[in-house]
Amino acid sequence: LGDLGTGDIAVTNAADVTFSSTVDADNFTQVAGTGTTLFSGLIDLSSNFAFTGNVLTISGVGTNDVDGTMTVTNAGLFTLSENAVLTPGGAFVQNGAGSNVIGDDITGGSSILFTRAVVLTSGTADDTIVFTSGGAAGQDITFSSTLGNADNESVRFDAGAAGDVVISGALGDLGTGDITVTNAADVTFSSTVDADNFTQAAGTGTTLFSGTLDLASNFDFTGAALTLSGAGNTVDGTFEVTNAGVFTTDDSADITVVGEFVQNGAGNSVIGADLTSSSDGFAFGTNVTLTSTDAIRIQTGEGAGDDVVISGTLTGTDDDLTID
Repeated sequence: LGDLGTGDIAVTNAADVTFSSTVDADNFTQVAGTGTTLFSGLIDLSSNFAFTGNVLTISGVGTNDVDGTMTVTNAGLFTLSENAVLTPGGAFVQNGAGSNVIGDDITGGSSILFTRAVVLTSGTADDTIVFTSGGAAGQDITFSSTLGNADNESVRFDAGAAGDVVISGALGDLGTGDITVTNAADVTFSSTVDADNFTQAAGTGTTLFSGTLDLASNFDFTGAALTLSGAGNTVDGTFEVTNAGVFTTDDSADITVVGEFVQNGAGNSVIGADLTSSSDGFAFGTNVTLTSTDAIRIQTGEGAGDDVVISGTLTGTDDDLTID
């Protein structure tokens, strides 16, 4: 359909709407629909995409390009199929009551917002799906509900140096899928995080885990400030914190790792709960302050080389410390 130039496409009402080939126009608007709207070919819009209806599926192989904003108000399922890359130039907003199945990357020129649950379903086991925002202040990546996967897909977030990443619902269980933050200002996980590996390569603000962290392999953080406040955190591999700001574990945020625990950033650490390694030791490269309402225990693997090394000062606010 098209190239319509500056001409628009409008669907006032319909049951099913099917575009079997390419769609090339200025704007696309659907006001109502009771069935499925399907784009089998590539979408190329010079301005905006605004869908209100039931089910929406975008399956055109290649880059589906919307130069303006994209709004999906879906009562049913919104599906972005595998190999159907989506590149909105403006803000992407999913604000319908329906859930979402995302099978490929979304690269936005502004913010990305999903109001309802998202399941990563690429059709290829162990694939990685990438969400990239514009990277400026306010151009955030936000999932207001849960984020899961169907076949061990991994997820990567890139909000740039000034955009935030906000995951309000549970993230995972991703199975063998990983979580990667390429860059962001603040990163907030408000609920549980369950995956194989967690890696953050850069961050200018605070990364906060409010819920329990459960990783089958390794935790590797590089950024400014890091805070864990959920109880019962487990990492079955190594735990490494390269923090330019303060690394904080809150009063109930105990951490159990299988491998080595290393803090090697320029920032200091504030420890409020127990630390346990079942087979290795602990190394803090800078100052450590104990701040808790009860005694703190640092438990090593108790083998040769399973040491506790604090290269800076160790201070506390009337806290008892046991090292074993």
